[in-house]
Amino acid sequence: MRPRWPFLLVLAAALMMLPFVVIARGFGRIDMMAILLHREFGVEGADLSGLSSEIIAACVSLGLLLLCVAMLAALWRLGWRSYVMIAGLLVLANPMAQYGLRRAFIPPVPSDLVAQLRSPDLVSPAQFPDIIVVYLEGLDRRFSDPDRFAGAYHEIAQLQEKALAFSGVGQIAGTGWSLAGMVASQCGVPLVPHGLIGRNNFNSVSKFLPNQQCLTDILAQNGYVSNFVVGGSSAFAGIDKYYRDHQINAIFDSEHHKTHFSAATFAAASIDWILDDQMVFEVARQRAAELILQPAPFALILETTGPHGRRGYISRRCTADNQATKSTDVTAVVRCTASETLAFVKAVQSQHAKLRQGHDLRIIVLSDHLNHGAPFFEVRPELNATNTVLMLGGAGQGQVVDRQGAMIDVYPTMLEWLGFAKAPVAAGLGRSLLSPPQTLVEDRGIAMIDAMLSGDAALAERLWQ
Repeated sequence: MRPRWPFLLVLAAALMMLPFVVIARGFGRIDMMAILLHREFGVEGADLSGLSSEIIAACVSLGLLLLCVAMLAALWRLGWRSYVMIAGLLVLANPMAQYGLRRAFIPPVPSDLVAQLRSPDLVSPAQFPDIIVVYLEGLDRRFSDPDRFAGAYHEIAQLQEKALAFSGVGQIAGTGWSLAGMVASQCGVPLVPHGLIGRNNFNSVSKFLPNQQCLTDILAQNGYVSNFVVGGSSAFAGIDKYYRDHQINAIFDSEHHKTHFSAATFAAASIDWILDDQMVFEVARQRAAELILQPAPFALILETTGPHGRRGYISRRCTADNQATKSTDVTAVVRCTASETLAFVKAVQSQHAKLRQGHDLRIIVLSDHLNHGAPFFEVRPELNATNTVLMLGGAGQGQVVDRQGAMIDVYPTMLEWLGFAKAPVAAGLGRSLLSPPQTLVEDRGIAMIDAMLSGDAALAERLWQ
């Protein structure tokens, strides 16, 4: 028996809800800026196998919903108006529809963020430090809660004892996924999608954030050799375009790793479409060893995967069968990535001290964004919603800065700490956490900044045109 045409409206509305149900189950929230960016740049280099259980659960849930509607319709002999009403309710519950309705009918919060954009007062340091930036996927400060994640953060805490640490770096809109976190902390601006203003999309933009000078641009101008290492495909979400357009010299991603490791090692390190942190750190150590031996100052940037959300990715060295895998034991995943991070930092510091005497080494260790599983993790209030940000090797070792900021403030803070800008440092929308002027978060709060960013067409136009 063919379904009546009104029921097809309900089916269509349910199918439109499916991707958002999957995202909500997998990440705990719906980030419309991230969705808009992925709509523009796609998800090339990734597949959906990492969300297989969420997809199955979402399909079952929506299937049961449709079954209930069909059975109730038959029992109560619902007319076509009832079907239309149910379909309408599903459409109104769709986050994309809600976003569109808000943009269409709710006036945007007045924003002066374009006027807040700044260019740093750049200087040349007396000596160019070698720089390593380690982005720890979702390994924020909540994991330092000993009551919730016993001992998982221990190795990161060991690094913090000898670092200049920042305890109040929160998260504003447009910085809540990996590329956005890297852009915010290297360019001082949130990754506002160009599609936000309904004009040209990224494909018509010749350069990624063409009007923003980022860390790797400054380093390139000063003769640095810069490398980026990641365990997945660098094509995912436009990561390769961002780094190449901002003058990175070489990218080492899964395509590189596949040709430089044996088939057995590559298979053991593979989890869905990515490779484990063990391989990322191994490649990073190899790159550091080569960069240390060449005369130019260098920057090495790497991105891990570990505690991605409620379900993380654990390296093969931390499993019984030496096979990298997904794990719901987030504490074990964090502990594994943290121990690998500490081992990497110590190894590079030791090698640099032996082979590159007279050169300064600075290492920045930070979470790229708040963990996607945050809504499911209850921790001490002071540890909630703040990123890990540690700076090793320069001034301020052993100190903790508790000022309130966001990832956009990490960029000017790094420029000041590395010696590339004259204090007080402002860069993009960021303000150095080491300089007196207030950050935007201190001045306005995260909620107000988020409200401004949600409809700031002028900022998107300024950054992308």
